[in-house]
This record gives sequence, structure tokens and C-alpha cells, in this order.
Amino acid sequence: MDHLLYHYTGGIALTALKYYSAAEEFFDICASAPVGNNADGFRSLQMGGSGPLGAARYFGSSEPSAIQMDALKKLTLVQLISYGKVRAGMWSMAGVRR
Repeated sequence: MDHLLYHYTGGIALTALKYYSAAEEFFDICASAPVGNNADGFRSLQMGGSGPLGAARYFGSSEPSAIQMDALKKLTLVQLISYGKVRAGMWSMAGVRR
């Protein structure tokens, strides 16, 4: 979660400084980061946790966080300011773009 806040806040700061290409990269990293709590799932699998949540937590959920959704909105705005249109991000998750 810390890396999401880092890239989201960095994207906002870079946008305020009008470094749009760098801000676009920060927002794209935030929006496309894997979701879920992989560390707990890995620990569960190491301890032999094969319960109903063991594998599901390891692979993460498909639901993006609120920070990722907001980063996607900001990414769209930065792209509109920079290019006049929204570009298809090569890293962005399909689940976040829906």
C-alpha cells in the first residue's frame, strides 16, 4: 500500500510542477500495480495453509483499491492535458480500466 501512496502523491506533485510525462508514468505505475495482500497469502502457503483463502490471497483479488481508481482518473486527465486524447497504457490492468 505504501508504494501506491508514493506513486500517487508523486504523480500529483509532478502534475503540479507540469512534468506531465513523469506524472503519467507515476499514475500508470499506481493504477497498474498488483492488487491484493500477497504477503499474507505467501505466508499462508509457506505454513501449509491450503484453506479456502490460501491460494486466493496469494494471487490477490481482482478489485482495484480506491487509490488506484483515483490514479487512473488523474492519469486520464494528465494524458488529456499532454496529448489532447487518452492513450492506451501498456501497463494498466484491464480490471482498473473497466
